[in-house]
Amino acid sequence: MRVYDLAGNEGSFSDTIKIVLDTQTPTITIQEPENDTILSTTTPTISAVLADEGTGIDADTIEMKLNDNVVEHSYDTDEGLLSYIPEPPLEDRTTYTVSINAQDKAGNSAIIRATKVAGNQIV
Repeated sequence: MRVYDLAGNEGSFSDTIKIVLDTQTPTITIQEPENDTILSTTTPTISAVLADEGTGIDADTIEMKLNDNVVEHSYDTDEGLLSYIPEPPLEDRTTYTVSINAQDKAGNSAIIRATKVAGNQIV
């Protein structure tokens, strides 16, 4: 690339530009609790693994909901592990739906709605 200053002097410019094309959506896999599991606690750890082979997960876009209510989760960027322990505890014999939404750094979105949780039982 040739560049010129205001006086017309020619110079050169060389730099490496990296361009990444990422059209793949991230993956979200709920780890626990599994469906149809009998729980012994109303405060189970609800966890999922988020992964993206392209540009990586944008941690600022992760949203976890329990029955359409956003919950404050923790996310380990090195492991891709998202986790949440219900507070207050889940109500016994009440059904809950967990949903997780995330984007990668290229803006590709993934969402999962799964694992209906009922106090001491997963249904």
